[in-house]
Amino acid sequence: MIHGSGTAKHDFIPDEHIPQFIKVEQSLEIPDYANKATVFLNGWKSSYLGADDQNVVGLGTLVGKIRLVDIRPGGRKLTWNAVGLLRDNDAHESYGWTYYYTIIAWNDAALNVIVNHDDADNFCKAGTGGSDNFYFAENKGTATALSSFSSFLQSPNFPPRGTVAILPRGFGFGWASDHNLLQLAYNLDHSENFVESGKKYQKAFEDVLAPTAISLANSDFVSWNTYSILKDNDLRRDYVFGEMVSALGGKDVGLLQPPFSILPIEDGSSCVYRRLKDLREGRAKEIPAEEMFHRARQAIS
Repeated sequence: MIHGSGTAKHDFIPDEHIPQFIKVEQSLEIPDYANKATVFLNGWKSSYLGADDQNVVGLGTLVGKIRLVDIRPGGRKLTWNAVGLLRDNDAHESYGWTYYYTIIAWNDAALNVIVNHDDADNFCKAGTGGSDNFYFAENKGTATALSSFSSFLQSPNFPPRGTVAILPRGFGFGWASDHNLLQLAYNLDHSENFVESGKKYQKAFEDVLAPTAISLANSDFVSWNTYSILKDNDLRRDYVFGEMVSALGGKDVGLLQPPFSILPIEDGSSCVYRRLKDLREGRAKEIPAEEMFHRARQAIS
């Protein structure tokens, strides 16, 4: 297991087309004993570089286009792209961005482990069936800023009675217009080798029914719930949320899943407000979420 990070900044250029994404390409040679490897997101931070406080219309971090490349006899390197975004309506602010990653490398003759991260040439483009490793959805209709999203993956390589872990590879949040940012949270909850018949799941750019006539356990499906919060001073606003994952499964995979929960700030606690910048409200300007995510796909390709 290898931990690392990547850091970059975006300097505002007046004539540059918006939105402005940061894109980095990274690679790392894995140990000679390993013939399989993957990388997943293990943290991030982002901030405007100017002296003034700024609003937020969208932000996110994604890791994609993961490849294992032969570089010499018995030697391999893992390559991937990462994209970051932080912007308000006018996108006239420079910002800094750091993401943290974890690499797992193994030999499949010694460990019964398979990984599903196969989007190297299909990043954020809808596939077929349950193969999509990402989705974008809206939180419309919720009573608070807390939202819940369900998704699944299907692969004939998943062990029918083994463990499948869902690994985070990225997230994105977007409002229709910028606002001050009070609270943001992302919680990828535990996964199960189960899919529920008749339930709608988030896949790619739409809600779909599970492709099975009956609910199935210990099959080639794995499902999970994700919880998110994007909040300003109001109780709630509609927003778009996106998630990208990998799946790691096999007889030699085990999971520790301690309980964890996120809750929206609703009482204006002074101890919270003292630690948050008093960001000013900006002018409303409609920026379709579809355009923002379309440009995110272009940025990482």
